[in-house]
Amino acid sequence: MEAWVALGRLMPLVWQPVIPRVEEHLVDLDLAIHYFLDCTAKWTPWWFNKPKFHIVLHLTEHIRKFGPAILFATEQFESFNAMIRSKSVHSNRHAPSRDIAMAFAQGNWIRHLMSAGFVRAPQALSQGAGDRPGRQERHSPSLSLPPSPTLAGTWRQIGDAPLSLITPGSIVRMYLGVDETPPRVLGMAALVGSQRLMYMQTQTGMFFPQARFEGAEGPHGFRACKAVTLMNGDLSALGAWVIYHPTTHPPGDRQGTEVGRVQEILRVSGSDDDRHLRPSAILIESWAVGPPMPPYYMPTLSPCLHPRHRLVTVQALVCTVNIQHNCARNECQSSGTRVVIQERERTAHTVPQVEHHGDLRDYVFNVCQMRDAIHIAHFRGPWPSLNREDIIHAGAAMEVAARTATRAPGARSTHMAQRARPMGAGPTLLR
Repeated sequence: MEAWVALGRLMPLVWQPVIPRVEEHLVDLDLAIHYFLDCTAKWTPWWFNKPKFHIVLHLTEHIRKFGPAILFATEQFESFNAMIRSKSVHSNRHAPSRDIAMAFAQGNWIRHLMSAGFVRAPQALSQGAGDRPGRQERHSPSLSLPPSPTLAGTWRQIGDAPLSLITPGSIVRMYLGVDETPPRVLGMAALVGSQRLMYMQTQTGMFFPQARFEGAEGPHGFRACKAVTLMNGDLSALGAWVIYHPTTHPPGDRQGTEVGRVQEILRVSGSDDDRHLRPSAILIESWAVGPPMPPYYMPTLSPCLHPRHRLVTVQALVCTVNIQHNCARNECQSSGTRVVIQERERTAHTVPQVEHHGDLRDYVFNVCQMRDAIHIAHFRGPWPSLNREDIIHAGAAMEVAARTATRAPGARSTHMAQRARPMGAGPTLLR
């Protein structure tokens, strides 16, 4: 568990896309790498047969020279291996490289045509049915300007009939990868319903009865919302956990942030916020972040007694975060079951499900979250200090004892099977 948590805390530092203070980040990254290696050696020395455990020591220098690791990572290209293999499988396999290249070129060609792209046509076809009067000229979304006017007579587009196949929402558009998902409007709040409420009927009115809002239309001038789009694009619904600024803050300030839970989202009917679909006020339940605790070695959360609630605007919400119940301390077990649903129908199959017990408001802050890791960094706390010399001696003693145990009759096969797979498939053992 300790090595797994160390790896989880290391990954957000490795894949952080923006590094505002490079030297501070590299110092923290170097501590995280050495802490992960210490935890791994404490667990089992067999993992160090892999060269990656040495290469990771040079990661800080690579980031200093080439920037964030996400810019020069190669793992993302491995996701295309299945596609490349399928192009070779569905061919005569006489010239795999040529077949793969031709298949991808054909796909890009079709996508270009179906995106209303221009193609150079022979001179004999420069005037045709596609130039009939009244035909609306379309431009490729990837081009800011059409081709050169001097070549306007020789550049063509496909006709209206093929383009009708990729109307917005069509399945062909999705298959070609040209489906345009409408972007979220930052700061927009979705309403629960059309009902209007009096201020004292809301939770905000209970905790902040003296608050004043401009533009309210009569006594029933408040509308409840079910979700709001934060300024970073996250969708925060009621009950979501967020990082927020409790007071006015300078741009880029991350140290003055706190963790809270969205309890209510209000919009003043008839106000400027209502016309722009923005929330007028967001009620946040305040939570205090405690020190990291075993076995997760992540910060714990406890409700704040004062102030228990805060009233903020959508600009104060930084991002959503992942909070989990502290199942280890409350001894939660997989004692429940959940029915498996296939094709929107309940089946006779069930899977185990964790049932939470004890204090249901005992939470753990998942600081291993990779998204918005830059805002979570100062909540992680200091790295624990381990005595590397003692760990190395303990690992060597464990290895000697393990090899001694394998010499006993009948013990070698059982012990090697257990040691060869310390985590899932496990490392390749040296012989």
